[in-house]
Amino acid sequence: YAVFAWAGHVRFGDRVSGDVLIDYQGPSAGIGCMLMWLFMALCLICGYPVTYLSSQESLYRLGLHVPTWIYVCLLMLGGILIRNLSFFLALEGSLLGVTVGFTLPGAMFVALYYKTAWARTQRSIMYFSWASIIVGIFCTVVGVVSTCITG
Repeated sequence: YAVFAWAGHVRFGDRVSGDVLIDYQGPSAGIGCMLMWLFMALCLICGYPVTYLSSQESLYRLGLHVPTWIYVCLLMLGGILIRNLSFFLALEGSLLGVTVGFTLPGAMFVALYYKTAWARTQRSIMYFSWASIIVGIFCTVVGVVSTCITG
């Protein structure tokens, strides 16, 4: 991805879009660009089953028993409707980046606090964990809203 980003910036300057390969479309796209499109498709094809299986298992554990054909159709519909890859990646980053960095670690320590005697002695870390959860939720909401507004 870094090579795509660097090449796009060198070729297009500040006019580069979030999805660098879109800028290479049209008659100017050579064999190298077509190979990059092919390799990106290969990455998606290989990564799709892993993403699908883990998300279906998560839904199942949450009590949502969605039939496989409905779930696959919804994923395909999302893939068809989301034409702007940069928007999708920005939305994914705003949802997952802050959640993984702030909210989940804080929630893990809060859960640990109520389950172990050692964690109950760490009151300052408990306060920090709650602050981390609050900041994480706030930043996630702000990130998602700003991503949707700027589209």
